[in-house]
Amino acid sequence: MSQSSFNKSKKNSSGSSGAEENEKLLTSEEVFKRPGSSSLLLKLLIAALVIGGLYFASKPAFRIYKDFRVAGVTRESMEKLQSGDVEGASILARRAMQLDPRNAEANAAMARVTTRFGEGSALLFWNNAVELDKDNSKYKLEFAKCAVRFASFPLARFQLESIRETHQDDPDWLLAATGAAIGLQDFSRASSYLDALINLEPDNPSIKLNQASLNILSTDPDLRIEGKTALEEILENGPETFHPQALRSLALYYSRIDSNPALSVELREKLENLGSLSWDERIKMFEIQETIDPEGAKAWMKKWEAEALQTLQEWEKSEESLNQQSLENGVGLYALIVWRLGRSETAEALRLMNTKAIDQLDPALYPRLYSRLYFLKSEAYMQDENWTMLTKWLENPIEEAFEHLRLALVARVKFEQGNPEYKYDWDRAVETVQGNTSALRALSNMALRWNWNDQALSILWKIANSDRNPEAGLYPLVQLYLGSMRDVKELRPVLERLLELYPDDLAVANDLASIDLFFEDNLERAHSIADRLYEADPERTPFIALKGFSQFRKGENQTAMELFSKIPSVIIDKQPSLALIMAQIEHANGKKLEALARLGKIPSSQLDRYEKQVLNDLRQQWLNL
Repeated sequence: MSQSSFNKSKKNSSGSSGAEENEKLLTSEEVFKRPGSSSLLLKLLIAALVIGGLYFASKPAFRIYKDFRVAGVTRESMEKLQSGDVEGASILARRAMQLDPRNAEANAAMARVTTRFGEGSALLFWNNAVELDKDNSKYKLEFAKCAVRFASFPLARFQLESIRETHQDDPDWLLAATGAAIGLQDFSRASSYLDALINLEPDNPSIKLNQASLNILSTDPDLRIEGKTALEEILENGPETFHPQALRSLALYYSRIDSNPALSVELREKLENLGSLSWDERIKMFEIQETIDPEGAKAWMKKWEAEALQTLQEWEKSEESLNQQSLENGVGLYALIVWRLGRSETAEALRLMNTKAIDQLDPALYPRLYSRLYFLKSEAYMQDENWTMLTKWLENPIEEAFEHLRLALVARVKFEQGNPEYKYDWDRAVETVQGNTSALRALSNMALRWNWNDQALSILWKIANSDRNPEAGLYPLVQLYLGSMRDVKELRPVLERLLELYPDDLAVANDLASIDLFFEDNLERAHSIADRLYEADPERTPFIALKGFSQFRKGENQTAMELFSKIPSVIIDKQPSLALIMAQIEHANGKKLEALARLGKIPSSQLDRYEKQVLNDLRQQWLNL
C-alpha cells in the first residue's frame, strides 16, 4: 500500500467537515433521490433540536438526518429480502452503505444480502456491524451463523462464546454451535449441543443434517455409513439450503477418512457452482488437486487470481467505490496472500499486495481489509528477514484501532536487532488495549507465531481470569497446552476455570477428572465426576473409560476390566492414552503377557511427555519382573 493511501485515509477520516459530508449525501442523485417532503422533514428535525431534548442536542443535525435515512433504507431492504426480492434488497443495502459506510445497520443489511447471494464478503460486513455495535448480541449470533455457513469455524466459535451466557438455550445458538463444533472436529461438544437442540426443538429440520455431518466423521464405521447415506439423501431430496453443508461434510469425509481426492475435488466443484465455495475452500481444493494434477491446479489458481484482479482493476478504472463482487474478490485475494505467506512464497505474496488495484483500496471505506493488508506486508518482510524494510514500513501510520499491532511489530524488529527495548514496546502494545479481549487475542496470536510463549500465556491468562468473555482466553489455552506445548498438567487450572464457569459441561468435567486420575491428585473430585458422568450416560465411550480408570485407581481392578471390556478394541487401539490405561488394568488382573504386548504397540510419539514417562517406566518394571 502506498504512502498516498495512508494520507488519503487520514483525510477521509478527519479532513472533511460535517457540513461537507452532509451536503454530499443530500445532493447525490446516484446515492438516493431526495423525496419531495425532505425539506419539511428537515424542518421537523430542526424543530426537535430547538424544542428539545438532550438526546438531539448531543448530535449534529446532519448526523440525525443521515441515521434516519439509513434506518429507512435498511428497513426497506430487509422487507424486500423477506419477500424474496433479493436484487431489490441488494440495491437498497448498497444505497445504505453509500449513505453511511460506518453505520451498523447498513453493514448488517449488506451482510444479510451477500449471505443470500452466497458470498463470503458477508463475513466482512458482519465484522464491521459487530465492531460498530459491540453490544448487539443479535448481530453476533447472525455473524456466527454466517461464519458456519462459510466454513470460518474458529470465527463462529469466538462469536458464539461471547454470547453464550445469554443465548445458550436459544435453538439458533445451539444450531450454530453444533455446526462450529463439527467444523472444528470437536465432536463431543457437537453431540452435546445437538442433544440440547433436540430437547428444545425435536422437529427442527436442521437436526438431521447436523446429525449426519456428525456421524460421517465418527470413529464408529456403522455411524459413518449412516451419516454418508443421510447426506447423500439430503443432496438428492433435501432443501437446497442444506446442500452446501452436506457437500462440505462429504468432501471432508473423502479427503480425511475414506481417501478419495478426486471425489473430494468433485464435491468442492459442486460447492463452487452453488456459489458457496469460500476462498479458503478454493485454496483447499487447489491443494488436493495439486496432489492429483499439479499443472491443472496451477491453471485453476491463475484463473482465480486473474478473475479477482480483473474485477478490482475494472473498479479502479471506473473510479467508483468497490461494488459487491469486487469486494468479494478483494477478500479472496487477501486469502490468497495469507495462503502464499503460509507456503513461504513471499515474492508471490508481495506481487499480489503491490498490485495497484489492492494498493489503492480506500482505507476509509474498507478499514478492516486495508489494515489486514498492512500487516500482511509486514509479515512478508519478516519472512524475508528484511528488518530494515520492515522498520521503514512501520513508520507508516495505521488506524488507531490497530496501533497495538504496529507496536508489537516494532518490538519484534528490535528483538531481532538485539535491542533490549523490545520489552518496553511490547508492554506498551499490551497496555494500549487493556480490557479489549479481541485486541489482546490478536497480540497473543502474534506472540505464539513468534514462539514468544511466555508473552502469549501471560495475555491469555489475563483474559481467562477476567469477567468479560473469559472463554476467549481459556479455549486458546486448551489448544496450546494440548497442541504445541503438549503439557496436560498445565491444562488442569484451565479446565478448573472452565468448569467453574460451566459446571454442567460434561466434556470439560471428563477431561479434568481424567487428568486428576492420571496424576493421582484430587482423587475425591475425580471419582465423584466419574460416577456422575457414567450415571448420566453409561453408553458413551469417554464416560465408560473414565469410570473404568476411576475404579482402577480405587483398586477395583475386576470392575475396571469389565468396564473397559465394553469399549470396542478398535477404539482402544487407535487411542494410545486409552491403550496405556488398558494395559495397566490388564496387568493388575494378571494378564501380564497381554499387557506387555499392548505396551509394545503403543506409539510413544502420540503421547505427551508424562504419558511417555509412564510408558517407559512400565516397560522397564514389567520386563524386570
